[in-house]
Amino acid sequence: MLVTEQEVSDIKNFVFHLNSMTDSVVIVEGKRDSAALRKIGFSGKVLEFHKFGGMINFVDSVAKHENLISSFFLMGTKKESTSLEKQFSFCKGEQELI
Repeated sequence: MLVTEQEVSDIKNFVFHLNSMTDSVVIVEGKRDSAALRKIGFSGKVLEFHKFGGMINFVDSVAKHENLISSFFLMGTKKESTSLEKQFSFCKGEQELI
């Protein structure tokens, strides 16, 4: 997948904005999504939904945070879904984005 300079710049700006938000958490589906966020430079708090053992535990846990940023992607069937890891697969290391 080819990535333009503008796309890299947009991602850097987005990650900078996310990192500047206080009392915020990014919610991801699993550990691969969490790793992908770290790979592109995100340094804030990440919560992996699958670790909560259900919606009630999840809601109880995240209620204390002022800002919740969801990274869930609903794209139809499971076969069509795309994780953050796949979407950011062009990132081979943090140096490419910094």
